[in-house]
Amino acid sequence: MKKWILPVLCVILNAVLFVGNYKMHQSNEKMHAANVKLYEQNVATEEAFEHRYDKYETEITDYEGFENYPLKAEQSEINKYYEKREAMYMHAVSAPTDVVFVGDSITDRFAWEECYPDLAVKRRAIVGDTTAGVLSRTDSVLATEPKKIFLLIGTNDLYALSKEQELDEEAYQEVLNNYIAILDTYQEQAPDTKIYVESVLPMREMEESKKERKDYNELIQRFNKDLVMICSDHKVTYLNFWKLLADENGVLKETYAMDGLHLTPQAYREMKPYIDECVYE
Repeated sequence: MKKWILPVLCVILNAVLFVGNYKMHQSNEKMHAANVKLYEQNVATEEAFEHRYDKYETEITDYEGFENYPLKAEQSEINKYYEKREAMYMHAVSAPTDVVFVGDSITDRFAWEECYPDLAVKRRAIVGDTTAGVLSRTDSVLATEPKKIFLLIGTNDLYALSKEQELDEEAYQEVLNNYIAILDTYQEQAPDTKIYVESVLPMREMEESKKERKDYNELIQRFNKDLVMICSDHKVTYLNFWKLLADENGVLKETYAMDGLHLTPQAYREMKPYIDECVYE
């Protein structure tokens, strides 16, 4: 073998190895970039599943001052909070909107809009709100010209009613009438908007509520049955999240309970696929 052949083969082999290593390096860089992108997407998703607390919530508890029905109490701090949120909603209007989530703290504490970056999504929820409150602010919801509305309200109404030893049937009926009026208003002023009503969710006993009536969850179940009838009469979709989140004893599952009433991120994860189906149908 000629002396020059071996060095040439070594050069060729080194060149092949260099090209191979270079291509592998490029492939690794692309894989790294893809992993970074996937990580960023996962972080964004996880952030969407974290509770979002408004700055006012550090000063105002959900039930503070709500000792009597109706829950829109006269305590100044709560009214200031409510008024600020409503003023913000009335002035932060952009339309049309794909989806609006309406409700109380259960809706207010979760960033639904971050779950659907491809859609125009808004929250119109206020901590401590009631059916009377939602009825009084239908304008700020309809001003967004929503294609779809998700409504979860009634928890605070029923919580207040459960404080009485004997259920005030007239007050209970007033809550139902408020709900009917809300749906009537939405349908009359936005007939093309699809409405999805979410069941009132079960509650788990909180330390401060041990002296409350023991049949609070029974009251919610009664209300949800009436709500099914209301939804049927109005031909709107009813989402039974009670069944999804309640345990065999009819109370909020421990893994879903942040404080007895409010939900953990895991609870929202359980609800989300059903919401997704409605959002994209």
